[in-house]
Amino acid sequence: MVRGMLAGGNWLLPTLGEKPYIMKPPLFYWAAAFFGLIFRSSAEWVVRLPSAVSAFLVTWLTFDRVKRYPGRWPAFFSALILITSYKFSLYARRGEIEMLLTLCYALAASLFLDHLKAPQARWRLYLSYAFCGLAFLAKGPAGLPFFLPPLFVAIQPSLQRIQQTQGNASIFFLQTQVPKAHQLLLEADSSHP
Repeated sequence: MVRGMLAGGNWLLPTLGEKPYIMKPPLFYWAAAFFGLIFRSSAEWVVRLPSAVSAFLVTWLTFDRVKRYPGRWPAFFSALILITSYKFSLYARRGEIEMLLTLCYALAASLFLDHLKAPQARWRLYLSYAFCGLAFLAKGPAGLPFFLPPLFVAIQPSLQRIQQTQGNASIFFLQTQVPKAHQLLLEADSSHP
């Protein structure tokens, strides 16, 4: 599909052979084709690059978020646990959509929690919406459950008091549970033929 995008220039709708490929959303293929343009290649390592870059960014985001609250050592061990997790390192090396989806989820959750801490700056909430939309473009309907928390806050402006009940534990919880939720979605998705 990436070769077809690079050769034919049809970026809107990926094709497999001559037929449109509509089984998976196009975000991963767009990212792979973008790297293909940069490196002028559609080799296997170029197709795997979006997953590797996404894994690096998720690891960095985890380290950065945990470092802000518990400190540098817990952040180091959180990142270490993440990169040594079997499924995380497995999907970081594959040319598949899972790691890009994980990055979209992690960024959406992180920005949403930032919005809860400072609700007067609504740009974080809107950026959280954007990453929820990218999660939908990465996996399709599996990205929909992550629309609910930002949507709930947008609909109920009086819930800005939520930030008083949200402590540092909630940030750590979301940073550790987003990859776990992603793993459960993958296992549920792979169990269907």
